[in-house]
Amino acid sequence: MDIAEDVRDDAGSLSKGFGSIRVSAEISGHTWQTSLFPDSKSGSYLLPVKKAVRDAARISAGDDVAVRFEVHGVD
Repeated sequence: MDIAEDVRDDAGSLSKGFGSIRVSAEISGHTWQTSLFPDSKSGSYLLPVKKAVRDAARISAGDDVAVRFEVHGVD
């Protein structure tokens, strides 16, 4: 099972408008609240990363990064 399938299973009825799913995300120790958005082209999800987080984590477009996230409302 891939990560997108795990997210869909975990989120269940928590999905909001446009299929977005509220999450807490973390990259390089920097945590923020956002949503995952479904990507119909890939069948996966997109994670928007705030400029402040990109700058603090010293990442830019095309970088490979480790991301941790927790779906809100899932125990």
